[in-house]
Amino acid sequence: MKKNAFLTFIFACIPGAGQMYYGYMKRGLSMITFFCLFIMAGTLVDVLVVGSVIVWMYSFFDTFNLRAQIGAGTAPQD
Repeated sequence: MKKNAFLTFIFACIPGAGQMYYGYMKRGLSMITFFCLFIMAGTLVDVLVVGSVIVWMYSFFDTFNLRAQIGAGTAPQD
C-alpha cells in the first residue's frame, strides 16, 4: 500500500509518528517514549535536552529509511 509523501513528511516531524504511520507501532512507541524521557530529564539536567534532539533526528531519518526499505521489499519486522 502506497503512503502519501506529504503525510509521511508531516508524521516524520513528530518523533515516533512516522514509524507508526508505516505500521511499526513498537518502534514508534519507543521513539516517543525516549523523546519524552529526554525532555523530562532535560528539565533537571539541561545537557540532556541534546538527547531529545538526537532522538528527533534519528526518528525523522528512520521514517524515510523505513519508507525506502518498504518500497524495496527489504523492511524488517517490528
